[in-house]
Amino acid sequence: MLHDEQYGNKAYPVDMKTENKNQAKNTAYYHRSFKEFESGAMGSMRRKRGYSDPDLFMAMTSEPKVAPMKITQVKKVNNKKVEFDIEQRWTYAIPLEIIYMTPLQSWNPLNLEYKGHHHRDRATADFVNKNGRNGGLTPDKAFNGTNARYYYQTPVALFRGASEVDEQSAADTVKGEVGVLDNRGRMQRCMASGIRIFFPEMEGVGIMRQRWPISPAHTDGDSATKELDAFKYVVLDWKTNSKYFYENVKDLGSCPAPRTTRR
Repeated sequence: MLHDEQYGNKAYPVDMKTENKNQAKNTAYYHRSFKEFESGAMGSMRRKRGYSDPDLFMAMTSEPKVAPMKITQVKKVNNKKVEFDIEQRWTYAIPLEIIYMTPLQSWNPLNLEYKGHHHRDRATADFVNKNGRNGGLTPDKAFNGTNARYYYQTPVALFRGASEVDEQSAADTVKGEVGVLDNRGRMQRCMASGIRIFFPEMEGVGIMRQRWPISPAHTDGDSATKELDAFKYVVLDWKTNSKYFYENVKDLGSCPAPRTTRR
């Protein structure tokens, strides 16, 4: 457990109502917001890591391989100025994509045996692809159960077809339909149960995307983006900003276009 006590102000959870020194925030976990009990120059006690960056999360660490940041704080002790060195190590998490999790990763309706991680549990996990087993659709080539590398336990019947949407993508490392032996030695036709970019098509559902990249906002700060942000601000709170419209706004259905200024 680590605590951020920089400049003598300890970080607390943002939902705390009263100060309790035993409930300081464990800053070893990634977080964005925290609370101090001494208000800053703006009168606020709530702080954010990264200021205006909404996608930045930070966590303290004691790992010596992480380069430390040092500051020197000067305090008065017995009317004398005394210097205190403060050293902290921080790690940063900036998400590059959003992944929507599903029950498929744990759903095992065929009761296939999971034989462990392919590195940590070699004694059992290696049986999955031992003796040339490659997931072929015959009993002698089918995977002998599943492990962390060959994690195929979703019945192929869930999908319309036996192939992935984009089998050529480097981000999707799964095969299409494979054979897997169950605990009775019978071959079952299965599809991957891990994370994909796209799920294969499902009856009545279609094709769904699971991984979504977060695109960088290259247009931040330019005039077109400022105009668009201003427009969104006016339209999304049209009652408050009705003075910017050509006509009086009575209801959202008759909302007129806002005034624009050309320079």
